[in-house]
Amino acid sequence: MRQPAAAFGRDQVLAWNDTASLPLLPTEDSIEVFAQLRRAPWLGYTEGDWFFRPIQVDVNTPIARRVGLVQFSPADLQQAVPA
Repeated sequence: MRQPAAAFGRDQVLAWNDTASLPLLPTEDSIEVFAQLRRAPWLGYTEGDWFFRPIQVDVNTPIARRVGLVQFSPADLQQAVPA
């Protein structure tokens, strides 16, 4: 059975990205999930207290520790299992 298409406002779609593109949503439930995701700040949002900083490397433990992404306490290290 075919369902009616979901409708999004023109201004909404234009505000989502630079190309006014929409993903192919595989199920009817996907529409609700997509709409909820669009309510969140996008990754380029820099106003206020929240910002996103991408890291374009393979983040493993030595690198993450060096740049401060991961911190271990001495107690954590005592309980660690060598890999």
